[in-house]
Amino acid sequence: MGAGADPGRGRGLRGVRVPGDYEEILSAVSSGLFDHVVAVISPIADEDSLDDFTTDVHAAPEGLVPWGTAAEGGCTLYRRADGPPDRWTITLCDIEFSEQEDYDGPVSAFLHDLLTGKVVSGLVAVTPARKPAFWPR
Repeated sequence: MGAGADPGRGRGLRGVRVPGDYEEILSAVSSGLFDHVVAVISPIADEDSLDDFTTDVHAAPEGLVPWGTAAEGGCTLYRRADGPPDRWTITLCDIEFSEQEDYDGPVSAFLHDLLTGKVVSGLVAVTPARKPAFWPR
């Protein structure tokens, strides 16, 4: 389990259980772009997107559930695990899904570590920032 994860969180978005920090990010900022590198996408922007997200969670191939996009056409996904959603890990894939990188921790820590340079990705070019910017969508 990632640092700071609370196994009691992850109550869900309209009945779909998701990691707690993802819920908190959506509550605070909804959808948006972090430093022109990673976009967090709300699955509840409308009924169609919520239906798609619910289907993705329940039928996720290889346990991969999308939660955002990344620069250069990449995508950010949760890799579902047994147990509560706060145990899910992060997977960053290239546009063709031919390469991937895994991160053991919550979305908030992944975003912080990627955007500040603590974690270096071979899939997404990042210029580390002391205070990453955010643009709501």
